[in-house]
Amino acid sequence: MKTRLLFSACLSLAIGLSVGFSLGRKNPQPGSPEAHAGPESSRPTAASRSAPTGSAASLVRNGIRSGLWRANEASLAALESLSADELSALAAELATDLTHPYQNELREAFFAAWAAKDPKAAMAFIDSRPSSAMKDQMKAGAMRGWAKTDLDDFVLWLDDQPDGPVLHEGVRIAIPQLAATDPKAALAMTSKLPAHFRSSAYIDVFSSWTLTDPEEAGKSLAGLEMSFRDRLAIQNTLAAGWVVKDPEAAAKWATALPAGRQRFEALQTLAAVWTEHDPEAVMAFAHTLEASPEKSRILQSIVTCWPPDRIGEAFDFAQQLPNLMERDHLAISAMEAWARIHPEEAMKKLEDLAPGPLRDRAASAISMQLAASDPMQAIEFARKNLQEGKLRSDAIDAAIASLSERDPKAAVEFLGTLPSGQERTQAIMAACRTLSDVDPESALGLIDLMPGGRARSDAAIHLAYGYARQDPEAAKKWAMKLPQGGTRTEALLMVTDHLLEADPAATARWAATLSAGDGRGQVEARIANQWAQKDPDAAIAWMKNIADPTVRSQALASAVEALAYNDPRRGLELALAETDADRFHTTLGALVKQWSVSNLDEAIGAVDKLPSQEMQSSFVGHLLEQVSNHDPRQAAEVLAQFGTVPLDLDVVGHVVMRFASQEPEAAAAWANGFSDPELRDVAVRNVVQEWAAQSPQEAGAWLSSLPQGASSDPLIAGFITQVAASDPELAGRYLERIRDPRIREEVHAVIAP
Repeated sequence: MKTRLLFSACLSLAIGLSVGFSLGRKNPQPGSPEAHAGPESSRPTAASRSAPTGSAASLVRNGIRSGLWRANEASLAALESLSADELSALAAELATDLTHPYQNELREAFFAAWAAKDPKAAMAFIDSRPSSAMKDQMKAGAMRGWAKTDLDDFVLWLDDQPDGPVLHEGVRIAIPQLAATDPKAALAMTSKLPAHFRSSAYIDVFSSWTLTDPEEAGKSLAGLEMSFRDRLAIQNTLAAGWVVKDPEAAAKWATALPAGRQRFEALQTLAAVWTEHDPEAVMAFAHTLEASPEKSRILQSIVTCWPPDRIGEAFDFAQQLPNLMERDHLAISAMEAWARIHPEEAMKKLEDLAPGPLRDRAASAISMQLAASDPMQAIEFARKNLQEGKLRSDAIDAAIASLSERDPKAAVEFLGTLPSGQERTQAIMAACRTLSDVDPESALGLIDLMPGGRARSDAAIHLAYGYARQDPEAAKKWAMKLPQGGTRTEALLMVTDHLLEADPAATARWAATLSAGDGRGQVEARIANQWAQKDPDAAIAWMKNIADPTVRSQALASAVEALAYNDPRRGLELALAETDADRFHTTLGALVKQWSVSNLDEAIGAVDKLPSQEMQSSFVGHLLEQVSNHDPRQAAEVLAQFGTVPLDLDVVGHVVMRFASQEPEAAAAWANGFSDPELRDVAVRNVVQEWAAQSPQEAGAWLSSLPQGASSDPLIAGFITQVAASDPELAGRYLERIRDPRIREEVHAVIAP
């Protein structure tokens, strides 16, 4: 493992990060609410001293403390009826509940309700919380409530926010609402987002704009710089909305787009929507297009989107097309749609069709439709009208699944009459998938009808899942009769899940009677995981008595993973008892992943308490990987705090690449500040590579700002090689910036036509 002490590289960045990359963990200003905040459990506040006691407040309090809070009509009404002062007092009183990892709906609704009444107070409370994913959810909920009740004030607040995740999330919240009234202003606001975050914002803007002035929206879109993928998505959105308002103008706009995928996708979208409203008009338009693959795909859109009450006309239209291949392909599409909408009419039409692919596909579609209403008729129809093969097997499987849900005994009896073979095997699998939820016990005998191998194992596992849920004791006896091996172990694991709900200790005693061939190690690991969530002391005491060290280690890892959710400090203590190095690092990774989500500051504080530098390296590596996946900017800040911890260069590289994928300019400045030359070169090269893939013009401009010389030549060479295929003119402009003649000649040879 290649590691490097990052102290020299990161210490010089600590000041810049704390100022430029601050993400909410700020020092409180004198006189602010944060300056007076103390530990949640010890410092009383005015709110907690006067906790609300009204009926609505009591309803909210009791609802929160009774378990997982759900945003139903009654709970939302009670929450929204509270005053700002009442919500403030409840927030102080119930801070622990508001930060529980599972209370996602509560965080969203509570802070939306509070911000609707007093957004500044809600935001001040949130800023006083430790950094975590839950804090981000609180702030998102508050911003949604604020934007909903006072959009103008919210937008003014956003104007004062520094660039970063909070601003980006706020802009994404504001844009859909602003676009409904002022799409030009909403479009201007998208500039506050990094380029790769603008896709959904553009969709919001142009979806609203299309409803009011599609022509102006089209003109504005033409002048925007964006990725090809984003342009396609927005043009399709514009085409779908514009064609409803003014189909002729929309068609004229779409046909004027650049030839290729842009015009093709816009026309296909336009044709699909237009057909639903006026199939004759869109047919007339399609016939004005020159014969081409583009026209063929547009015709298929017309056929498959024909109005349901006139679906037979789509088949007649397809049958009249002059091109034989196109005619058959579109006629099949039309017949499939017809069978879904009007199966009786499609069955009559089927009688007029000659044997062949068109008739087979039509019969398959009709059989699939019949399966939902009359499965036995569907089976009979498939046998009569389809030859043995995939189409017939799939149709019979669909009918068997439907019959199993309606009448399990009838399905089992019917399957017993089928001759052995692949068709029966597939049908039994279809029945087992359904019967596992409906009546697993009735289907146990079907396992004996299955051939050995994977199919039989899959069928048994499907039934074990449902059987264990309905009657775990009976399922346990049945599973023990299965042949020893993977299938029996999987079945026993499902049984274990349900036995644990009633009596973990009894389940543990039963697991001790299993053999290694039954999968005892996996079963006991499952027990440790679930028991530790409910009663960690009992689970840990039990694990100490497991004789097999491998099984005990496996169980310990599962318990640590469970404790990561509700008691990560205890989980860390347990992880440190692991003696196997590989399992320790895996176990620690699972713990850190959850801990960094629930309370990042607490997780960071645990690093200094680890007994060895190797453990610190592992802990910080897992921490950085998790944080960078969620917030790369914050990961850069966290990395600067651990300058004396040796880290795997791959971990640093992961942070760099994630940061560059979201904010390449900030990531480039950050990486270029590393004092270690080797680390800086690797980091900057990775940033430029990612940046050039997103926006080669911006990446090139940044490279131009660097001092020319030996350190910049390889960067520019890599940039030129990367962009040459997509933009040779841009690549050529940078060739002369390479000072080393040898490197310049090598690059020129690569990009020269």
